[in-house]
Amino acid sequence: MNVIVFLFRKYFFGLIKKQQATDALRFFIDSNYWNINEPLPHPHELSELLDFNEDITMHGLCRLIGAGVIFEGEDGRLYICLLYTSPSPRD
Repeated sequence: MNVIVFLFRKYFFGLIKKQQATDALRFFIDSNYWNINEPLPHPHELSELLDFNEDITMHGLCRLIGAGVIFEGEDGRLYICLLYTSPSPRD
């Protein structure tokens, strides 16, 4: 196999896994799997739940922080943003 093809496949499949981890985390949040008032599990626990390595899980968490879905509390733990889960005025 050509080295360039190998590297492209590795990169491409890495992107797919990162997107899958983000989507899985968002699914659990959207389905109210976790209580809003409690911190999310630690990343290593989330990795086990999602069956992804911790780097992939951390990437998903970072994307959700950037999107405003979750935030880091004063205690350093991650929480679901209340504004993300609140119904819109149109509902």
